[in-house]
Amino acid sequence: MDERILSKIKKLLALAKSGNEHEAANALRLAQKLMQEHQLSEQEVKLSEVSQREIKRANAADKQPQWANLLTGCITNAFGLEAILSWKRDIGASLIFIGPVDRVEIGTYCYEVLAPQLVKARKTYLASLNKRLKLTTKTNRADLFAEGWISAVRRQVHALVPTEEEQNLIQLYKEKHFTRLEKTEVRLTQDKKRDVSAFLEGHGAGRNVRLNAGVNGAEQGKIGSKV
Repeated sequence: MDERILSKIKKLLALAKSGNEHEAANALRLAQKLMQEHQLSEQEVKLSEVSQREIKRANAADKQPQWANLLTGCITNAFGLEAILSWKRDIGASLIFIGPVDRVEIGTYCYEVLAPQLVKARKTYLASLNKRLKLTTKTNRADLFAEGWISAVRRQVHALVPTEEEQNLIQLYKEKHFTRLEKTEVRLTQDKKRDVSAFLEGHGAGRNVRLNAGVNGAEQGKIGSKV
């Protein structure tokens, strides 16, 4: 698909929404003419607004821990995206964000900054636990710590609900590019009373992280630890 032609069609379609009836009609006529010449449907033009970005996952396990899913959900909710788990030889365990081009870029950036911070914080907390504890107990507490961390970060952003048109386009994009999707299992944490403090400690640590992203997805996200 010729990006130059596609860009011209998009600009004409935007002008077709002008309040000036003559200008709008002329822009729509020219856009339709270009689409006909290059055998492009209006749906194909709109689908060009949807893109994907593939990045390394925070956790490589086939059965994702609940905290890893919550981190992904934090990003998809904040920017109105969808995510797919994948595995490729050159990348390994990966995550694919799908949605409007600009928001995919920002969402990916946010994940790439947040994920290492969370993994490091969880690892540090895990190392601080009593060595006499069973490995399963330590892992569970570290997972709860991570969930608390994410909970604090999520409180800083408002969920961006994609429009019905965006949802439909993302679904069409997935049907076109991902024909063999399968459901994956999640490793749930055990919500035991004696482990509740781990979640609270994680929440306290997560409050030091700042996620300032434009609600409309048009601004660059600013993420980092509170100074």
